[in-house]
Amino acid sequence: KISTWNVRGISQGKLDIIKQEMIRLNIDLLGISELHWKDNGHLKLDDFSVYYSGHQELRRNGVALIAHKNIAHAVESYTTISDRIMDIRIRGKPLNVTVLQVYAPTTDAPEDEREQFYAKIEEALEQVQFCHENHLRVSNTWFMQPKRRLYTWTAPNGQHRNQIDYIICSQWWKSSVLAIKTFPGADCGSDHELLVATIKVKFCNIKKNASSKHFDVSKTVAVKNRFELLGNEDKQPDELWQEFQSMIIKTAQEHILYKKLEKRSKWLWPETINIANQRRAAKAVGDRDEARRLNAEFHKAARKDKEAYWDQRCKEMEEDCQKGHTRNLFAQVKKIRTSFTARKGAIKDKNGKVLTGQQGIRSRWREYTEELYASTSDPEPPHDDPVEMEPAILDEEVVWALKQLPNNKAPGIDSIPAEMLRPVPPVVIKVICQNIWDWKRSAFIPLPKKGDARGC
Repeated sequence: KISTWNVRGISQGKLDIIKQEMIRLNIDLLGISELHWKDNGHLKLDDFSVYYSGHQELRRNGVALIAHKNIAHAVESYTTISDRIMDIRIRGKPLNVTVLQVYAPTTDAPEDEREQFYAKIEEALEQVQFCHENHLRVSNTWFMQPKRRLYTWTAPNGQHRNQIDYIICSQWWKSSVLAIKTFPGADCGSDHELLVATIKVKFCNIKKNASSKHFDVSKTVAVKNRFELLGNEDKQPDELWQEFQSMIIKTAQEHILYKKLEKRSKWLWPETINIANQRRAAKAVGDRDEARRLNAEFHKAARKDKEAYWDQRCKEMEEDCQKGHTRNLFAQVKKIRTSFTARKGAIKDKNGKVLTGQQGIRSRWREYTEELYASTSDPEPPHDDPVEMEPAILDEEVVWALKQLPNNKAPGIDSIPAEMLRPVPPVVIKVICQNIWDWKRSAFIPLPKKGDARGC
């Protein structure tokens, strides 16, 4: 099921209510209008992935697409065009599917804003490779439905109802649309109704890089007896390193647990969610006064829940401070003071064109790094002088180097933290260092700073 909903802003607690409605109505992909979030990017919340595009400075307009895990695995890329337009590319069989989420300006908007919007629409249609011959059709009117299943907006006085939200698809896809109707019983505190389309399409499973797991290195084990065979210096460096790495990882998996991922805190209390359910029931029976009263009560309860959540966090930090758990204390302070930054799913090439495909992004990073490390000076002529070899590494140097490694640091691409290297006999580390000098693989991690994060 694919749906669209004008939520009139996602404020405190509303996102949890929207996810609850998606689960209740078995919605796989939900398009959001009037998001009222700044910036753009994507994030994962429990079983849902949120892709959004908002204004860079103001909390106005904004569109988003929320995908359930049943469909998120097939998402190939997404493009943030403006605070009113974005699209998402889903790999399907036999053809890929592009979903465009649009929040159009009203007739009261300035003329230049409307012209700019339709210019962006034309640009978006060209980006998703629609031809002018592919006629788009409003699919809301394809099926016979009761009037209460057709209107998408109700005036504040409750006397006027209009159909102003639409799901548009190509004429070629008409046979795939099975049903389209609104769900007046769905509620998130908006005067727009949830519009749902049931379509028949098969999606592919895109293989994505799994998130790396980190070991809980608070407890380490001795693995000295497992490295006796590594003393053979006749082995090739790659073979020696792979054997060393596999021994470390295998031993850690047998004796050390992985760190559990910290889930997002659910600060909305069940009593507050119950108020939202009562508001939905009042809306379903047409009691607008009761629904309005419960809506105000829900926002008041949500603010109290938020304050209680922060009070509890402050108490936990005070306890850590009193007990001397400074690491936990500063970790909590860092989480609170660090502003949220969503992950970016696109970058720009030299000409400013937005690249969303993984192959194009990799090619752009490769081009950028080659230019960054390209030598502008003339290469030095080769020297005929004999090369002086450095002395052999001493066991004492290895022991000293292991002691200097800091704790609680993120591991590299080998997934081996410093705490798991200390139990290894120094002679084994020395053999590794004596044989391995040429690094064949490196990892680049982009750290967005000021300005557009999509620019290299």
